[in-house]
Amino acid sequence: MKVWKRGILMLLFAISVLLGTSLQPVYAGTVFDQLLGMYSNGSERILIRESNGCMELLYNTEPDQDKMFLRYSGFPVQAISKNTYKLLNYGPSGRKSSPMRFETDKNGRGAYVFIGSKQFKRNLFDAESGITFKIKPLMSAEDLENALYLRNLLWKKAILSSQTLWNL
Repeated sequence: MKVWKRGILMLLFAISVLLGTSLQPVYAGTVFDQLLGMYSNGSERILIRESNGCMELLYNTEPDQDKMFLRYSGFPVQAISKNTYKLLNYGPSGRKSSPMRFETDKNGRGAYVFIGSKQFKRNLFDAESGITFKIKPLMSAEDLENALYLRNLLWKKAILSSQTLWNL
């Protein structure tokens, strides 16, 4: 009986390894990383991300721009060749797949993704474009220090006066 259980466990392990490796990206760490990001076609938005070493597509189902990706559907993506993939839409309603092809810019980053006949353009975030976030101060450093000193002074006076009133 123990041999039978051990054989079943070995078979299940082998199947899980085969299924797990079938979704592994072919170009992980090189081109795969350059394709991750948000793409849009009008009001439709998709997010290409990495999940457990595999590429995954999130489809935004929330129509409100302010609640981007609050509700979404996730689909695994299987690598076929360098910039060619297959979007797997497997679920209770059936097993479908769609061809998925990326076009890259001169730096090798994803610029467009074509899913079936639809084209989605890459939306670069500021950091991806080399733009850094900067805060423009409204006051000089000296004015800020003085304001902080006065606030602390007033705060201490307020605490002392409330303790004096409490003791009465």
